[in-house]
Amino acid sequence: MATPTSSTVRCAPMQAGGLLGRARQTRQPYTTSDIRYVATHYPHTTAKACAAALGRTVGSVRQFIQARPELHKRGQP
Repeated sequence: MATPTSSTVRCAPMQAGGLLGRARQTRQPYTTSDIRYVATHYPHTTAKACAAALGRTVGSVRQFIQARPELHKRGQP
């Protein structure tokens, strides 16, 4: 059985951010206006709608809300 040499083994080239074809993830901090928007609109709309309006992912908005109990939806009294 022949051992592979450097001329027969091909590896995917690396980019500065990591693996080829994978976007580098950066976190965008929530601005004061983003926080105000979520606090105003989330009680009567969905995280999906807020995410679309803010240009963020649904997961980002859900994590943001989960970390802030004052933004949690509460049932009707």
